[in-house]
Amino acid sequence: MFEVLLPLIVGLIWGSTNICMKYNSNKMLKLLAFFFLNQSASILLMFGFRYTRLSRGVAIANSTALLASALTSSCVYHEKMEFSGSVGVLLICVGTGLLNS
Repeated sequence: MFEVLLPLIVGLIWGSTNICMKYNSNKMLKLLAFFFLNQSASILLMFGFRYTRLSRGVAIANSTALLASALTSSCVYHEKMEFSGSVGVLLICVGTGLLNS
């Protein structure tokens, strides 16, 4: 369970902080806070590789980061997601599920 949970948490942090850094790039204090949170997740993933295989952990973290970026930008910052973006999010979910089966 920890093998999947840790990369999921890291991916959620990466995806949400990437979008927050994009929209807060003109505010130095907020940018630094999101940057340090992002880098802390990277360190967490490095320590977590003791419990997960590298090939699976990186794939889960990266796919979850893309998913979190899409959802954060549409829900928090009200960017409109096109149909192709929605299909992409669905395919990310399916691919990550197949990877863990």
